[in-house]
Amino acid sequence: MPEDPRAVIQRWLSAEGYIVVGKSVERADSLDKALGLARFVEDFFEGGYLLARVVISRVPHARILDIDIEPALRIPGILRVLTYRDIPGENQVGYAIPDQPLLAESKVRYFGEPLAIVVGKDPDALARAVEEVKLSYEPLPALLDPLEAMERVDVLIHEEFGSNIAFRTRVRKGSIEEGFSKADVVVENTYRTHHQEHLYLEPEAALAIPDLENRITVLATIQYPHLGQKIVSKVLGVPAGMVKVVAPYIGGGFGGKDDEGPLVAARAALAAYHLRRPVLLFYSREDSIQVHPKREATVIRYKSGATKEGRLTAIDVTIIHDTGAYANRGPFILWRATMHASGPYVVPHAKVDGYCVYTNKVPQGSFRGFGNPSVQFAAEAQMDLLAEKLGIDPVEFRLLNVLKPGSATITDQILTSSVGIHEALRKLADYSRWWVKRKQYEAERAERFRRGVGVAVAWHGNSTSRAVPDWSNAYIQVARDGSVVVYTGIVEMGQGSPSSSHRQIVAEILGCPLEKVKVVFGTTEAPDTGATHASRGTSVGAIGILVAAGRVRS
Repeated sequence: MPEDPRAVIQRWLSAEGYIVVGKSVERADSLDKALGLARFVEDFFEGGYLLARVVISRVPHARILDIDIEPALRIPGILRVLTYRDIPGENQVGYAIPDQPLLAESKVRYFGEPLAIVVGKDPDALARAVEEVKLSYEPLPALLDPLEAMERVDVLIHEEFGSNIAFRTRVRKGSIEEGFSKADVVVENTYRTHHQEHLYLEPEAALAIPDLENRITVLATIQYPHLGQKIVSKVLGVPAGMVKVVAPYIGGGFGGKDDEGPLVAARAALAAYHLRRPVLLFYSREDSIQVHPKREATVIRYKSGATKEGRLTAIDVTIIHDTGAYANRGPFILWRATMHASGPYVVPHAKVDGYCVYTNKVPQGSFRGFGNPSVQFAAEAQMDLLAEKLGIDPVEFRLLNVLKPGSATITDQILTSSVGIHEALRKLADYSRWWVKRKQYEAERAERFRRGVGVAVAWHGNSTSRAVPDWSNAYIQVARDGSVVVYTGIVEMGQGSPSSSHRQIVAEILGCPLEKVKVVFGTTEAPDTGATHASRGTSVGAIGILVAAGRVRS
């Protein structure tokens, strides 16, 4: 009977000391990357392979009457133009809500939405061809402001839903009426944040290679190969076992390739499926910026109350996310923002409402922090303003209210361990000489040049969102010569999980030299380890590796 995973984890986490873990080691990929030998998706392109690009909408909202591909097909070197009519499986790739086609069908909903795929032999011919695919359309009013879109029922981004509100969230704790009645000061403001572009060094790309048995292998800029496999399988209408997805080295992701990566893989696979030849579909930098999802734009209405002694009494928060044309991961992002809306503070009375609102703009999507930077910005701005009104030092005000072991969050979760923010903030203030600098800079306010010092405290949960149970998978193979091969679905996009921390864990537990540990990562031929996002590459992704290594040792 295999040892219980929790027992394995506890045994190694409670070890008195470590030989390899926690030490500085050379990453397995560092030399190859320094010498330019590490291979990214486009490095696997070979002579004779075909090229593909997407044709995008040049209008934000319109009903499709016709897509004329003939002018593009007349360009020498262009072999095929694919539209939604050429999808053999389902033209549906929505994540949280089934609302998004792989290629626009019946309507276009944002400037930049993919309409067609042009396949050819020459990149210059492709550049001409994407301009020659002609869209005949009936223009529709474009909704660009989420506040307006929430109220409009005469113009709907998705008529089938009957509303432009894609998703709602809410938190209720105590009574805000009671909380604000106890407040000596109240601060109320509206905050706005805007879209943010990932701008990773490597734009999106996917190389799809069909084989003689009608299977397809896709190398893609993707943060979750198994999700890519699922979506490619769905679009092509073939069993998942007929699709293999591999993520080689990735030139930056930050969440963007978690959303767009599977869709790029599916578009490349669709082209290879029809032409029965290897196809590299790539985004230009312009394509990438116009097509892929961005950090959410937000409108946050925030009301906070506190007593004259400096204790928070209540918050009333409305979070409006501009989710763009498709929900994508918007509901998960909004959930994260809603649950963390208080900041890392004890708030006895809370009311938080969240709205994902459709607009005719690029969809919102995954980005570092996943829903939290905007709401933490609002919460911390409120804390500064409350401290100023109360005449309390900003650090002292935060120290009075931060969560501690035994505190309850606004969702009434009792924090029992790993709540060190009070100690960390106090040490930071001491080390930075906060109080000395505050007095010094205050004395300089009358001078021409001024200096300032500020403080902000935030919290964020790693792992998946919206209470989805997380998991970890891995398997380990030990050869007769003592070398070890580790198989994981976690990808390498610069963060170092497979190339360093995973190897260290295995070397530590099995007692083998680090150079004898090889990690096979980012492939659907490894176990489904979940996505490499939400800071879970090691914190969750390595749990399966730790358990597997512990069992091998036992």
